[in-house]
Amino acid sequence: EDKFKETSKKLQVWVEDLEQRNSEFTVLSDTVDLLHTCVAADEAYGAIAKSCQILFPGMQGALYLIDETKNLVEMATEWNGPVLGETVFQADDCWALRRGRLYEADATSGHSCGHLSGVAFDRYLCVPMMGQGAALGFLHLRHMRDAMINAASISETISESKKRLILTFTEQAALALANLRLRQKLHIQSIHDPLTGLFNRRYMQEALERELRRSARGKKPLGLIMMDIDWFKKFNDEYGHDAGDQLLVEMARHIEKQFREYDIPCRYGGEEFMVLMPETPLEIAQKRAEQLRKSMKNMQLQYKGEMLGPISLSLGVAIYPFHGQTPENLFRAADAALYQAKAAGRNCVSIATGNV
Repeated sequence: EDKFKETSKKLQVWVEDLEQRNSEFTVLSDTVDLLHTCVAADEAYGAIAKSCQILFPGMQGALYLIDETKNLVEMATEWNGPVLGETVFQADDCWALRRGRLYEADATSGHSCGHLSGVAFDRYLCVPMMGQGAALGFLHLRHMRDAMINAASISETISESKKRLILTFTEQAALALANLRLRQKLHIQSIHDPLTGLFNRRYMQEALERELRRSARGKKPLGLIMMDIDWFKKFNDEYGHDAGDQLLVEMARHIEKQFREYDIPCRYGGEEFMVLMPETPLEIAQKRAEQLRKSMKNMQLQYKGEMLGPISLSLGVAIYPFHGQTPENLFRAADAALYQAKAAGRNCVSIATGNV
């Protein structure tokens, strides 16, 4: 009877352990599916934090990511209360990133990570996140003395099965984050001009349709400015195509400085640029175009020690709904106004006429 009770007790423990593993596997599987459908970084960070709260109850944690310079690490999100320690630090301040594998420390080890300098803790884990052959950051989990958890659990060691779960979760989260970054990078490349960094023609066409619908719903005006660098072919012939490319790059930077953050500048093609100006009436759009034209006199372009120029612009302005109520018509009106400016002798601003 005693052996039967002992065997029954062991079986009960095994069943409970199996149920827990099954529950953890379900959460892990759901998290992986969710992470792979995230389209924004903040969504992924939130999914990781929520899953860690379920998988690792009673533990505080944080997700730290390496920035583009590969030198600095910054906290992306945290859960179960504020995680004490540095929020921005050097990559070398974490032993897990240095060693490239899980690092566990307790209060008696004396080898805590630099980002926890001066922070009291009993036990913590740092787990590096590797994706596509590079370190993305690390996952940090720990029992804190001031954490709102059962006092008995504070001194508990983290079991090997729990460590395996942490490693598996971290690996899957890292893979999802790496894929998300790759998708975002490809998306950015697909909508930006590789030379100037401005939005490209494809994005402008999408933005024009979107902003027109928004303007129609809100009954707000929408300004469109088209501009062309005067005598650009002659400039290329005289100074060379490298100088022409530098002019386009400097022109793009100059345009960005002259307009608002929510205006949408793009390189439409060649030496032609466009700026979409939401909620902008004709008077303001015309004033901005004129300011840009006049400011070209102050733009200093130097190439191989030689001052190049002078540079001038021809600009055409069209406003929704007065000059067009569809993307095609508004674009055609701005384009016609640009050609009017060229026909008028260049270096001037022309306003679209009539409703196309």
